Amino acid sequence: MRLEVRGVTKRMGGRSVLSDLSLVAEDGEILVLLGPSGSGKTTLLNLIAGLVEPDRGEIVIGERVASSASTFVEAKDRGVGLVFQNYALWPHMTVYENVAFPLSVRGADEETIRTKVGEMLKFVSLKVDVDKYPRQLSGGESQRVALARTLIVKPEILLLDEPLSSLDEALRLGLIHELKRLQRKLRVTTVWVTHDPAEALEVADRLAVMLQGRIVQSGTPEEVYGKPASIESAKLLGRLNVLPALLFDKGASDGSLAAFRPHDAVLATDSSDGSIVGTVEGFGYNGREYYCTVTVGEHRIEVPVTATRRPNPGAIVRVHVDPSSLLKFA
Repeated sequence: MRLEVRGVTKRMGGRSVLSDLSLVAEDGEILVLLGPSGSGKTTLLNLIAGLVEPDRGEIVIGERVASSASTFVEAKDRGVGLVFQNYALWPHMTVYENVAFPLSVRGADEETIRTKVGEMLKFVSLKVDVDKYPRQLSGGESQRVALARTLIVKPEILLLDEPLSSLDEALRLGLIHELKRLQRKLRVTTVWVTHDPAEALEVADRLAVMLQGRIVQSGTPEEVYGKPASIESAKLLGRLNVLPALLFDKGASDGSLAAFRPHDAVLATDSSDGSIVGTVEGFGYNGREYYCTVTVGEHRIEVPVTATRRPNPGAIVRVHVDPSSLLKFA
């Protein structure tokens, strides 16, 4: 089912949360919204789900207008399923009762409910005593219960609000693949919200970057990562070194900037093109690689090094940057 948001604006508490925002999620794809806290991601999901009304603009699901100046379809009638960041499981209900709840309120008979709950728990690979309460579940189990409860009514649009943020790293990696497997099997159009760039790049069919209530860039993960529209967009997608463009291009305009990822730089052994001179300030380790911090004038950049070949603090070094990896911004 295709989802389209057209020129949506929303003010809350006297401030603009979303400003003339438009986006499209095509039928069956995973659209990831990447942005920092306060960028309006959750508000946008709530608008799509019908939990909040926009001040202006339209939301169209398939061929049906869900929100406009003259139309507002209630949340229960939109065919949209939302998995909240904190899962929002009913604490006084068992696993079985939580998953069964959407069917119960729709008046399904007990035999149908029992059959569908069993099928859905198997579908999300949840192997747990169905008489347990949410407080007795792990984070991964709670996430699967919330997902099963949402999917049991077969939504046309699935909204996931930071679905993995409360899980440890090892569990997150496993559930990323599990969620993608389930989404591919269902072919349900999915809008996935996250602030984690690695998660966004791994999950997305298409990626939209949100800043201050607007979509500032969208495209495939490769397009958005490789050709960011702005410094701010580039920084959201991972570690970034930023220097004056004049250091690389003497013809660059004063004030323009050049940026590159740390992994696109190496300590140079000669004065080859694209190398810049700096002073080693210190070292660090990010869990994957060692890097040294180098000051270039008033600027600080990071360059990968090996554990055994590290220049001493205070050493003057040359840093070579692959020219093809340079990102230039006016």
